Amino acid sequence: GAIVLAGRQAGEYATGVLDVLATFANQSAIAIQKARLFQRLEEANAHKSAFVANMSHELRTPLNAIIGYSEMLAEEAEEEGAASFVADLGKINSSGKHLLSLINNILDLSKIEAGRMDLYLEDFAVQDVLTEVEAVARPLVEQKRNRFVLNVDGEPGAMHADLTKVKQCLLNLLSNAAKFTEAGTVRLAVERSSEADGDWLTFAVSDTGIGMSEEQQGRLFEAFSQAEASTSSRYGGTGLGLALSRSFAQLMGGEITVTREPGKGSTFTLRLPAAAATGRMNGDR
Repeated sequence: GAIVLAGRQAGEYATGVLDVLATFANQSAIAIQKARLFQRLEEANAHKSAFVANMSHELRTPLNAIIGYSEMLAEEAEEEGAASFVADLGKINSSGKHLLSLINNILDLSKIEAGRMDLYLEDFAVQDVLTEVEAVARPLVEQKRNRFVLNVDGEPGAMHADLTKVKQCLLNLLSNAAKFTEAGTVRLAVERSSEADGDWLTFAVSDTGIGMSEEQQGRLFEAFSQAEASTSSRYGGTGLGLALSRSFAQLMGGEITVTREPGKGSTFTLRLPAAAATGRMNGDR
């Protein structure tokens, strides 16, 4: 590019004017270089997402085989009275399923980054979802001597949304609350409301755990991020659950927000429309 300066009268330009133009030219050149670098980074990120997606598929195939064979061997060992093998095979099965869950999360993240995450909409009763979620979450919450409370305000009715993603969001939020709470209370409060743009469901997951600071809250929904550096080593986790849950909520036209107080717990609120829009995360709905 070029910057051309022309005047109506003969003579030299003031030094200050030339200095301003030189500064503007330098800044423009820097902006152009940044734009080129950003384009390269976008291309590299697209290649990375494609690689992760392909590798995730390749890893899931042998993992599913390991899980399947461990279940078959456990059944045979139990029939033959080899109780000592059943427990070990159960650990293999449990570890395989955990690893498969992590791989599925990474695959979902790569789809979200590539704008290729689809919604599979269907009609379902909210109460049925709550019953299933409670059955899975209650034992998890009670592992650390916590009390699980489910409060449903009125009749929750039905939803037209992605059933799997709604359940995944709720279980991620409840799992997160259970992880950071000990000898306390984890509560799921559900409410349906009618607004000008239709009915909405609000799912509030609150706990009496360790809470967080404002600085920690700012990193909550970043992929592979924990509230603080020491959290991962003490409490475990990959830092993907909240990031995925928020992306799923936004994909369905909703949002996840959080209120917190250090040492006094947190409340994560999942708000979803009763009738989700159809589409992908790249915006072509």
